[in-house]
Amino acid sequence: MTETESAPDHEPGRARVRRVLIEPLEEAGMVRPQTMKAEDYQAFRGRLQDKLAYLSEEALAGLRALVTHGARGKHKDQWPKEVTITSIAYRLHPPPPRACDYAVSVLRSAMGRTARSMGYQVELLDIARRWGPPPGRYQLDQLQAQSQDNRAKVRIIEGRISRGVATSDEVGWLGWYRALSDECDAIQQAEGQAA
Repeated sequence: MTETESAPDHEPGRARVRRVLIEPLEEAGMVRPQTMKAEDYQAFRGRLQDKLAYLSEEALAGLRALVTHGARGKHKDQWPKEVTITSIAYRLHPPPPRACDYAVSVLRSAMGRTARSMGYQVELLDIARRWGPPPGRYQLDQLQAQSQDNRAKVRIIEGRISRGVATSDEVGWLGWYRALSDECDAIQQAEGQAA
């Protein structure tokens, strides 16, 4: 499992959101909800550009299809709620770790400190970026089991790399896992420095 954390091109993210998501939907007939004032609609568009600027062109094109499917109103031509759009985007392609305030707060909480001491902070960060609400006891148990599996996978892939037989998918997954682990460390170290 690899994650695209940022767009591979050099176009500014806000412009990409406008070009790939907002403008094509408006050109296709998507309109502001009837209950939304024009100035509120402009603010809505701006917030979407801010929140989704990390997405690649491909991810935005996929999101565009889902937004079309979720259109509201009598003629199914009104934008879905902002929270619906961002929720879909975050589940499909989580934002970079430090751009997700909720995930940062979870890692800096008692739950995050426990996860770090027990070795499942990477899995906690990943689920916090995707799903939001604090995991319950059952989910925490699942994260701990997944963490053990992931650590075993790391050892296997490292062995395969040292023998020169690792696949590109394995190397990609290991890169994703290590990058997320580094993000956990950076987030939690910043909390220690702020304290």
